[in-house]
Amino acid sequence: MNLHGLTNWENRVWSFGPSLSLPIFQGGKLTAQLAGARATYEEIAANYRKTVLTAFREVEDELVDLHSLSREADATEETLQSVRENVRLTELQYRQGLTSYLEVITANQTLLNNQLALANVQNERIAATILLVKALGGGWKTAQGAGTR
Repeated sequence: MNLHGLTNWENRVWSFGPSLSLPIFQGGKLTAQLAGARATYEEIAANYRKTVLTAFREVEDELVDLHSLSREADATEETLQSVRENVRLTELQYRQGLTSYLEVITANQTLLNNQLALANVQNERIAATILLVKALGGGWKTAQGAGTR
């Protein structure tokens, strides 16, 4: 190995060449870029956390709605059963001549109102189920095959 040429001027230029091209003083530019990158990261992370928390809140809200609507539907169905029994008894009393037909009409009107209330609760449950599927990130396909969200 020949080491006597290491002190030549040409060899010194080649050895200092790469070190001169490296950034020595940028006036805080690199520090500012690093701070900007960290700020961008924090913003993106905060937006992600917000999105996740919003999704959890929406799912929880829809689950609570479904639970309360289920309880309401159960109570409405129990009421409907009682009203049906009342209609049956009122019609029986009318046939035996114990009540007027006006009471039969009133009992049937009450029955229809309770059936309408049950239908409304069932519609609200369907809507809440759809909103829950949407909150969970789901979708469905229509009859034409197009995706819907």
